[in-house]
Amino acid sequence: MSTALGNRIKALRQKHNLSQSLLAEQLGFSHAYIGFLEKGMRSGTEETIRKIAEFFRVDPDELLSLRDEKLNDQDYDIKTEKTGLSSLPPYMEEFVNLLMKLEENTCKKIIEEFKSQLQQKLYSLLTPYELKEVKQMVLDVKRYWLNLIKNEHVSEPMFHEKLGYIPLDEKELFFKLQLDESALSVTLLYAEQNQITMFENWLGESNVRYLTEMPLPHLSQPQKVARFIWFSPSVSVLHRFQYLLNHNINVQHIDCSEHQLNWYIQQHLLEQHSEASAM
Repeated sequence: MSTALGNRIKALRQKHNLSQSLLAEQLGFSHAYIGFLEKGMRSGTEETIRKIAEFFRVDPDELLSLRDEKLNDQDYDIKTEKTGLSSLPPYMEEFVNLLMKLEENTCKKIIEEFKSQLQQKLYSLLTPYELKEVKQMVLDVKRYWLNLIKNEHVSEPMFHEKLGYIPLDEKELFFKLQLDESALSVTLLYAEQNQITMFENWLGESNVRYLTEMPLPHLSQPQKVARFIWFSPSVSVLHRFQYLLNHNINVQHIDCSEHQLNWYIQQHLLEQHSEASAM
């Protein structure tokens, strides 16, 4: 475990104005795992460290040296090193030790039952929102943006990230809203992406849409999701393009409704192709 590595990752995250949950989403990790890394409760595999380094565009050897420097100073118990228990907090280590005393099939059965119960519990922790609440949040963003153009004072929207579900008829619509100074993004499960018309009725057609994967708190595997982005009218086309790059969005696989923004994207792809051909 390396506190030095954790501090460096935290500093990089804060430098890029990312929350732990947003960084976790971009890297395909869980929110908790990023927290463990930053607190020094996880050391991270070489693959993980290199992925983080690539994301922040820093030298992976720098991060690996911070990790290995601490690891070399620690005297690991052989059993602990093999099982990886050294990286777990005490209450989780106790749980794993109990499981290891069980016969294999019994252990697997208990784990599956526990996973099912845990997923149900995590789902129950998701916040339910009435449709009118979500609509009001979105319209507040639109009103705020319009008043910025008019140079009129208006209070900023009262959220930066909302994660929950909307009860619709006989099913529930999972959603995630993320707001910063440049854009509002709406994330929906891939199977529910047709519901975006509801948001477009409030905000107009989205500027950018694309498919990606993200871990969800109530499901064991990362899910295919559709993400839709609306840019603030006060944000220039160039800054919109930079926003996509800064958020590591693969512009080759997005659907963009803006002609000018599409031009920047195509120029960027042509430059990438030229650089690749020259190598």
